Amino acid sequence: MLILVEIFLISYFCIVANYFAIIIHELGHLFFGLLTGYKFISIKVGRNVLVKQNGKMKWKKDTSTLTAGECLMLPKKDGHKFKLSLYQLGGGLFNAVFAVMFFIVGCLFGHMEILQVLFFVWRQSM
Repeated sequence: MLILVEIFLISYFCIVANYFAIIIHELGHLFFGLLTGYKFISIKVGRNVLVKQNGKMKWKKDTSTLTAGECLMLPKKDGHKFKLSLYQLGGGLFNAVFAVMFFIVGCLFGHMEILQVLFFVWRQSM
């Protein structure tokens, strides 16, 4: 019975960690998009979508299951490829930075088994 509880807890933790990794990933796109002057359109995590309409932010539900996360932004007309590259790399960069931070925290507090699960989930989200 104890092994079933452990399997359930690890599975639950993996689902939560994956959701957290998606949030971090999309926030990375958002951060670098705003940094490069892109216009915010929407950000989606799971079925929750934050959309800017008529200058106001609104929460919506998305019925599509095609993506786990999505950050939509509109670039400026200058077409600068470096800005586009930053926007596209933002998600992976944020995931990498947070992975290193979790690793350091895990080393400091001695919880390496949690870090192994987080690293596995992070690699799956890439």
